[in-house]
Amino acid sequence: MKRFILFSLFVSFWFSACYEDKGKYSLIDYNDVTLDVVTSLTKKTIILGDTVRIVPKMAWKYPDRDTLAYDYRWEMGLGNVVSTDRNFEYIPASCGQFDVNFYMTDRSTGIEFHDSHTAIEVRSPYKVGWLILAEKDNRTSLSYIRRDSWQDEDKKTHYEWVAYPDVYATLYPDNPLGTGPLKLENVMTGGEADEVMVVQRTGGSYYLSGMDFTKVMALHEEFPGSAYPTGLDPVEVRNGGWQDFVLSANGEVYWRRNTGSEIQHVTAFIDIPLYFSGTTDGGRITQFFDLDTKDCGAVLMYDEGNNRVVGRLTSFNSNSDSGPVEFVYTPDDPGVVKLTDLTGYKIMHVGDYG
Repeated sequence: MKRFILFSLFVSFWFSACYEDKGKYSLIDYNDVTLDVVTSLTKKTIILGDTVRIVPKMAWKYPDRDTLAYDYRWEMGLGNVVSTDRNFEYIPASCGQFDVNFYMTDRSTGIEFHDSHTAIEVRSPYKVGWLILAEKDNRTSLSYIRRDSWQDEDKKTHYEWVAYPDVYATLYPDNPLGTGPLKLENVMTGGEADEVMVVQRTGGSYYLSGMDFTKVMALHEEFPGSAYPTGLDPVEVRNGGWQDFVLSANGEVYWRRNTGSEIQHVTAFIDIPLYFSGTTDGGRITQFFDLDTKDCGAVLMYDEGNNRVVGRLTSFNSNSDSGPVEFVYTPDDPGVVKLTDLTGYKIMHVGDYG
């Protein structure tokens, strides 16, 4: 009899445990939520500085029950929580592609609902437009302007100009560029990471990010020991793919060989100036001509000390050294002005139309 009573108690306890366990996970008739679509109120591609707006669409199993007892979580990127509001409004702080995920947790049950949204691509506002170098209040100033387009209800395209006057000072008031602006030079690094070199007479010369104009590196840091060779005073910089060139105010040219046509800040400039053959002084260069080095295949220079044009080959497609540009003429043709000997002439400007 005692054994039967003990067995009965054991069976009763076992059924009770099973019932509680089953009730905890299966018997609660919770207010199931179906997240059909997460609707974006913004384009999938936006400009850095714009606001991303997303409103979740929900279908409730029991619409009459309290639908407010939930916690919300928005992640933009893996584990990066950027909002705990039901509707999503967020201004991204950087460019790139981001997956937006929405999480909704029932406070009473701990049950979590999840929906993933199409990736949002955040682009730099400074990629397609015009960068303007100027001097303002005795300092270097950068401004930017681009043309935007939009369509009305009749699908008619409208254009408008968007200007960012004195954009660098606006973005980085506590980190000024310098003074004495001289030149701008595009530095192709590939994709949206392209850079621009700001050459200045005083205050240093800097590589700036093409995404947001942050300072990437100073030019002197690209030389051995992070210092210019004695006598180097940069007045021009030219990107030539596998080769880069720096012109000094004293007529010397310095160069380096990159590890790729779109890989920067890996190798240093050689701290010995280039020697241009054909003269005893090695050349005195006063300007780089305004040519597209990628299409032209060379950096052409004016050797004012010897009144001639010299150049170095560039390369964006193959791993090759930067050899000298060779000009070939018919020796007995008196009607040709030879770029290698401009006696009686002076070069004022050379440019191209792409």
